[in-house]
Amino acid sequence: MSQAPDLSEYSKEYIREALGPVRHNLTLAIYHSSNYFNLGSIIRLSHGFLCKEIIAIDCDDFYKKATMGTHKWENIRHVTLKEFTEQTQHRNVVAFDRRPDLETKNLYEYDYPDDPILLFGSEKVGIPDECLNSATDLVGIPMYGLINDMNLANAVSIGTYDWLQKHYKKQWQKSK
Repeated sequence: MSQAPDLSEYSKEYIREALGPVRHNLTLAIYHSSNYFNLGSIIRLSHGFLCKEIIAIDCDDFYKKATMGTHKWENIRHVTLKEFTEQTQHRNVVAFDRRPDLETKNLYEYDYPDDPILLFGSEKVGIPDECLNSATDLVGIPMYGLINDMNLANAVSIGTYDWLQKHYKKQWQKSK
């Protein structure tokens, strides 16, 4: 395990800006997370993978302790659903949903577009139809048990890791 450097002499703004050039070209969008621990966990995950930004759409506040302090260095925007749909109409939005009535692409076989926004909805309300209708693609995470949904933070972890793994697969193979 590596030792984190002492960053106490730097402002959170300086650290956030310094991380900019090494961030991945991936944005996470979370719709209506009413569980403030979930959003805190997602912020921590976003920092661990150095995602470009987190867009919290109609979300309640997050539990700062769940972020392990990483919220200070992350680019987090809180927006309404209307603002999100207006601001992302020309972006590649990949919506992750598991509703039985939706035709989704299988995560295992999915190829991500450039500079995607991965959109996830809460366990209670999912993703609104206006977002699904304007999404570049709808993707489902295969599940094999009796339930058809999973914890929001877990779904975001799977989607984020899948994007990273596919994005860097060629580089990893070259380094072997």
